[in-house]
Amino acid sequence: MFSLKEESRKTKIILILVTVIFILLGIYATFKFGNNTLLGSLEVPDNDDVKFIRSGWNLYERGYYSYHYPENKSAFMMPGLPIVIAACTAIFGKMGAITAVRLIQVFLQAISLLLVFFMAKKVFKNSSISLVAFILDALYLPNLWASQLILTETIFKTLLLLLIYVTMYAIETKKTMYYVIGGVLLGVSSYFRPQVALLPVLVLIMWIISRRYKFSEMVKFASIVIVIFIAIMAPWWIRNYVAFDKVILFTYATGNPMLQGTYINYDQSVKDTTDIEYGIDHDKFPYYDRDEFKNNETEVALSKERFWKVLKNEPLRYIGWYTIGKTAHNWIKPFYWVEIYNISLNTVLVYHRILLISAIIGFIFYLYKRGRNLNFLFISMIILYFNCVYLPFYAFSRYMYPVTSLMIILAAYGIYMVYKLIRNNGFDKTNMGI
Repeated sequence: MFSLKEESRKTKIILILVTVIFILLGIYATFKFGNNTLLGSLEVPDNDDVKFIRSGWNLYERGYYSYHYPENKSAFMMPGLPIVIAACTAIFGKMGAITAVRLIQVFLQAISLLLVFFMAKKVFKNSSISLVAFILDALYLPNLWASQLILTETIFKTLLLLLIYVTMYAIETKKTMYYVIGGVLLGVSSYFRPQVALLPVLVLIMWIISRRYKFSEMVKFASIVIVIFIAIMAPWWIRNYVAFDKVILFTYATGNPMLQGTYINYDQSVKDTTDIEYGIDHDKFPYYDRDEFKNNETEVALSKERFWKVLKNEPLRYIGWYTIGKTAHNWIKPFYWVEIYNISLNTVLVYHRILLISAIIGFIFYLYKRGRNLNFLFISMIILYFNCVYLPFYAFSRYMYPVTSLMIILAAYGIYMVYKLIRNNGFDKTNMGI
């Protein structure tokens, strides 16, 4: 599964050398930039990263999970990252924990690079394409930058890539062991990003498309994954029911991103113009001081009212915003907000868009090819799934970052096929590298 025995000595040297360089650059960045990479202020927690840090510290010191307000128990965000921060705080102290999390993430990013190589090899069975994907991902600066952020992106991305890779083997081999590992990874990764919980739906689609699974086998493997997932998530569900006397499967942090998503291009200036014209009365939706639950309910209710009234008045424009518009916001820019190593946003932006165009070309080549590569289809479906799952909410590059490596795998195939086309002055439709 992770063997390099079939790879050439040159490929092994490149993999080792690039991975070591990436790790060294990440370690250097950790100590050079330090807390300069924080998006908010530790003194006045005003962004997700510093709120996660405070939550981790609070979990260690007080023994309960909070988010917006340290004195209140919360289920506003999943507790995965605060648990990691709390564990590091127990070992390294408060400030040492922040450095420890960054260093852990540097090594996780390095693991992700290698996972990209192995996944590409699994998809294409071609070392050249796999090596191109690995190098493209290593050169993608947001990977290095994300390792310095105290956010869920790096840990979740690593878990997601490993989950996808294991799932490919599970679907292909029908081995119970892979479905057990997949169930564990699904449960653990849900503690960081709950959107991953519906990924088994795509596995069901793959079972149907492959035509290799009997109904009894589907029930068997689905049951295994469901039981393991429930066992891993049960502590969170029990905690929420005991703390809040209600069933909370994941979080209640849906209101604000849903409300922001109702504004076309996130322009909230229309509150004073078109909202009044469309009969949206913001005064009907009160906010409460330091009450996460009620404020979330308010924002969900206001989101629904805005959505239906704007849809009624501007149907075509609103449908376009909730499909093409938000998809563009998801992908048009890289998840790179603060420069490191003096590499400008414009430079990374150009590279990001080259990769994006190459991925589209790769997908077009896939559609053109006779026959179908199911693993290629699977990663394409995952990219589409994560794009669509965020469309009802605030959509931007941060949410797409964990699947950017999958986009890079498609880009590597696109670049490889263009190179093959130029070198051979054309190609046979039956000989296209996958």
